[in-house]
Amino acid sequence: MLKRWIEQPIPSGIGQWWQVDSLNDIDIYSRSQSLTVVQQYQQQERSANGSYNGAIGSILADGLDICLTGFFVKDYLVQDYMDFTVAVYDDQLCIYVPKAKRIPQSILPIFAVGYDIWLGFILMAFVCAFIWLLLRLVNLHLRIVYIAGRRLWQHALGIVVDTWVVWVRVNLSHLPESYAERMFIGSLCLVSVIFGAIFESSLATVYIHPLHYKDIITMQDLDDSGLKVVYKYTSMADDLFFSDTSPLFASLNKKLWWNRDLDADVTNEVATVGGKAGVSRYSSLTMESAHFLLMKRIWVVPECPKYYTISYVMPKDAPWEEAVNGQLLRLLNAGLIEKWIQDQKYRKIVKLHTTIIQTEGESSLVRVLTIGDLQLAFYVVIVGTLLAWLGFLAEHAWARHRWWQANKNL
Repeated sequence: MLKRWIEQPIPSGIGQWWQVDSLNDIDIYSRSQSLTVVQQYQQQERSANGSYNGAIGSILADGLDICLTGFFVKDYLVQDYMDFTVAVYDDQLCIYVPKAKRIPQSILPIFAVGYDIWLGFILMAFVCAFIWLLLRLVNLHLRIVYIAGRRLWQHALGIVVDTWVVWVRVNLSHLPESYAERMFIGSLCLVSVIFGAIFESSLATVYIHPLHYKDIITMQDLDDSGLKVVYKYTSMADDLFFSDTSPLFASLNKKLWWNRDLDADVTNEVATVGGKAGVSRYSSLTMESAHFLLMKRIWVVPECPKYYTISYVMPKDAPWEEAVNGQLLRLLNAGLIEKWIQDQKYRKIVKLHTTIIQTEGESSLVRVLTIGDLQLAFYVVIVGTLLAWLGFLAEHAWARHRWWQANKNL
């Protein structure tokens, strides 16, 4: 008779592809095969003297024949007493952090388009003003237009102002005499329409779909953020960041912090309180904390520090090792294990989506704009008024200076 160890998934713990809903199926299978199923909930932790609790401890004590909980294939320092089965599936240790904060409504229009579009918009305005100035110089040289008492720098300043007037889709109060310059102004109008359409279409969506600041993408970003990396199980941090690998990993290794409270919900703390990062298996995180991912409360750093193969464990040189590996290979070749994993994820995500839709209704689809959403418009008016006042003072000072120079010459 084989004695089986089945472990139910708990948050951030060592999970497996058998979920709680399928324990009945395991029970039916075990009774049909005259097997004894033993359910345990103790985690695998290595003490200072080298002994283990949990499933590994039971294997070392010769109290367990096979453990159907997935283990990372790595050195647990018990290779003389424990063997791995064939690889069941692949998983990775990932780092999850609080989702980046939402961009305030007062400055949201600034982030409606990318920095490259803003930079191109501003630079192209000055480039077009320079081209218009070259056309004016050519026309002045060919005597198509005349200065009429104005200095050249005044013409240049007027061209820059008129370019920006056209660039922001405002009508000019006058048109130049040269038809070449008028055609150039027409092309400016068309380009400004394109820029305006891009900006307005993006602005219409950012109020419905909120924007966030930049998330942590790489391990370097994680190190720069200064967040401490919290883990609950020592097996997850044994070789997470090798200090000898690189200065970056050495710095991240100093930020590791062991939470010895096995009942603590680190994922919930990261999502609600923030100020820290967590370590988890990616498959466990996407299953057990999918609601935090869907609600954008936590963010998984795309650069995962460790990739592992997942296998089951059994005593060393067990006589049933070949039979177990043969059955697992048949399941793997048929694609059943991968199908069970994807089915469980699909059911979980569908259930969460249904709950979120029922809770929020159409609140996420329809949003009424308020005066708070128009803060930036008032800020622009205030800044524009201040600039206009400074321009008025400069013009007034220049006029008084010219009047004083004229009286002085008299």
